[in-house]
Amino acid sequence: MRNVETNSIPVSGNASVGLPLLGVSNVDRHASAWLSARLARGQKDRFCEVVSVSPAMAEALLACNSRNRYMTQSMVLRYADMMAAGLWRLTTEGIAIGNDSVLINGQHRLRAIVTAGVTVQMTVWFGCKPDEFEVADQGKKRTAAQVLSIKDVPNPAVAAALAAILTLQRNFDNGGNGLNPAFRASTQEIVAYSEQMDPERRNAACAFGVSIQKLTNPTAAALAYWHIAENSQRFGRFSEFHENLLSGENLTGPKLQLREWLKEGPYAKRNAEYITIKKGAAFVLAWNAWADKKKKASTLEWARIFVMPEVLS
Repeated sequence: MRNVETNSIPVSGNASVGLPLLGVSNVDRHASAWLSARLARGQKDRFCEVVSVSPAMAEALLACNSRNRYMTQSMVLRYADMMAAGLWRLTTEGIAIGNDSVLINGQHRLRAIVTAGVTVQMTVWFGCKPDEFEVADQGKKRTAAQVLSIKDVPNPAVAAALAAILTLQRNFDNGGNGLNPAFRASTQEIVAYSEQMDPERRNAACAFGVSIQKLTNPTAAALAYWHIAENSQRFGRFSEFHENLLSGENLTGPKLQLREWLKEGPYAKRNAEYITIKKGAAFVLAWNAWADKKKKASTLEWARIFVMPEVLS
């Protein structure tokens, strides 16, 4: 096998096929010529290149997609969003073309490039054996928690779950009240969001969640901590608020109300995000009542799952 090569095809002027120039005829011709040369070489040789894949080049590669699984539009749109946001990275997981000039792997990524209208660096393999399709994409993917653990983030499972919930809320249309089953943040989106969070506050929120996990879902507690810390000028009293919440000793008012509410379960059969946000919202509602010196919160039930309650400032 030859070493990995890099590729950029010059066109007229200062442009190159590595630029998003879909629809410009000379770029399309150059993309076709580039691909034809490599398909011919791939009939007798196995090699790969690091390629700046433009929409025109993606279209040319997709023309080789004569047999593959059905394309999943939601995956295409997710990849396209990541590419447009600059989150896509070059990896060893390449686009693969068989020695029979048929696309083996990469149709969703290529269609996402066309959809996003951007250029993305990718490893592209040529001359692969057609039966490699049978074992492609069979490896176990790293979870966001595993990636954060590698990056030495404390309590990585809670940190990943917290970032996933916050990403879910950010991407949800606030006009709705139910879960959007079509949206699930990718590992890369979750990790990117976690790294954008204030690390000290994120780590403190997760540590609080873990400290109280015998009472409730640690991600729900971390979500409440994060939401209150981000929005309340009274957050300095939060340690006083959660004092004895786990033990239950000498609790009265909204704090006792919250503890009893959390222990009541089980909840109706709903998915994990629903339960987590519902519990996190209950923390916030109890906090509001306690910080406002009320004897009792009017309710700890929160219906607007994707929009957390406003926090008493």
